[in-house]
Amino acid sequence: MILNSYYLPETKATKKHLSTSKGVSGNISGMDITTVEKLDFAGISLKNQDVISMDLSHLEVSLGTEFYGLIGYELIKDYDILFDYENLQLTLIDPDAFESYKTEKWSSHTLESVPFDLMHHIPVVNAQVGDSVLTYGIDCGAESNLISESMFESLQQHTESIQRDQLLGADNLPRTVNKGKVNGTRIGTKSFDGLSTVFSDISHLNDGYKLNIDGLIGYEVLHKQKTLLSYARKELVFIAP
Repeated sequence: MILNSYYLPETKATKKHLSTSKGVSGNISGMDITTVEKLDFAGISLKNQDVISMDLSHLEVSLGTEFYGLIGYELIKDYDILFDYENLQLTLIDPDAFESYKTEKWSSHTLESVPFDLMHHIPVVNAQVGDSVLTYGIDCGAESNLISESMFESLQQHTESIQRDQLLGADNLPRTVNKGKVNGTRIGTKSFDGLSTVFSDISHLNDGYKLNIDGLIGYEVLHKQKTLLSYARKELVFIAP
């Protein structure tokens, strides 16, 4: 979890400075560890918890709304997470109750289950674009998909509307990248076309977190249908009407 330091009281006694971390554009500086007396999210409570804090005001400007922080793996790892962008809902499900929830809610739906590996805190799934097999980390906060710039040439034939754009993450470090819409992405048996994607250097992510991924998928895939992520069963489930 990362909290926006703009909304936290200045208390030097409860703050420790971090060196750097990794973001989509490179190293992130200006990060602290702050002790929060109590934090409650949908009934999940943290007390006297050390959390990362940094200035996220640039994200408020981008989104045009107040932005208090980023929810991370540590807070939701014990739940199945259901993303429902159409109804603007995030549902946390006890993994032990999933089968009964599925029977009650989705008996007439088609469910496509895709296994994933957990690399540290990041779920990683295999996907295919044309003849290329890619490993994607799942980042529900990613506005566009992200693929290593080293694969741009091989995937260019599957990419339309290519242009140069600026990539900006939590690090607030803009980077000029190639951006386009990738067609023919296959995850499990489900195909996706026209996925907004940026191509950028991700070596710092792989090195910093000891990963071996080709990119990240986020909103572009998750909002196409109801999607469930289960850490307990290590599966990504696409739910079609």
